[in-house]
Amino acid sequence: ADDGILKGGFKVGSRASLHGAQLYKDGKILVIGTHRDDIEYLAFARFLENGKPDYTFGDGGLVLNPYPTHLSNLAVSTRPHRSMTQPTSNTAIGPNGEIIMAGWMSIFRYDPDGKLDLSFNGSGSINVDFVIHAVGASADGAITVVGSSSVGFSPQNEGIFARFKADGTPDNSFGTSGITKIRIDEADT
Repeated sequence: ADDGILKGGFKVGSRASLHGAQLYKDGKILVIGTHRDDIEYLAFARFLENGKPDYTFGDGGLVLNPYPTHLSNLAVSTRPHRSMTQPTSNTAIGPNGEIIMAGWMSIFRYDPDGKLDLSFNGSGSINVDFVIHAVGASADGAITVVGSSSVGFSPQNEGIFARFKADGTPDNSFGTSGITKIRIDEADT
């Protein structure tokens, strides 16, 4: 860190871009981005509160996960694509240090070491039928996402809130089968 600014990439000699960061309760910092080598990787880098790499995480503080081929839209969807007036949070830290990411129409959970958590929904991911804008995790490990879905060919959208249990199954105590939809029709003002 130089004057409070940390500079560099995920690995020397490769291209990288950052998509976000999350702060752990203990002050550690998780940085999320894309590392480009021969293929694109979802990259997690964890730093201590003083800005030095957390060598207990991955390989020297870095974990590279190839983007799943059947979910290649994540590489694009985690990149900022909204204006600065449309806030988004596509990453959350679970109560046990799990890393939860939402990309386009998928939710992924990684274990505290940055590896895809295959115990989550049996595959490490959940696919939904709406575009996810934000994700959060509660103290019991439940995951809540907020998104939107177009209604037919009209420009009207439905706002969608969905909650999943810690194991990735829908939380049927929330809304209808784990989903609540709201719609605000266009009105003259």
